[in-house]
Amino acid sequence: MSALITSKGRKIIVVVMVIGVVALILTYFLGPAARQAQNLALAREHASRIEPEIHRDPRFKDVKLGRYTGDGGCLWVIATLDSDGDSNDLHQLVEASHPPVRAHYDITVLPRVDEKTPP
Repeated sequence: MSALITSKGRKIIVVVMVIGVVALILTYFLGPAARQAQNLALAREHASRIEPEIHRDPRFKDVKLGRYTGDGGCLWVIATLDSDGDSNDLHQLVEASHPPVRAHYDITVLPRVDEKTPP
């Protein structure tokens, strides 16, 4: 009775499996998912470092900073502000902190309505 897999066949199977495993490992550690994970960690660290400084300004007390999976992992700035000027100031404050990754801004400007002024 002959063997189902020859010695040469076994060697080919082992070589193909080793190449496949190496390719998977390289993809995992060097691929886009690995870069995104690194960028998300950088964004989280940067957000926690600059958030207290941003919240010192009363205009920005409700600004939220975090990480966002878009753009390969970036800093996420979420805010509802009273004016375009406040939005520009927030942009400048964040950019002046030199984020290690791109910043993604979700800013809504809703001017406050003075309740004493008639419509």
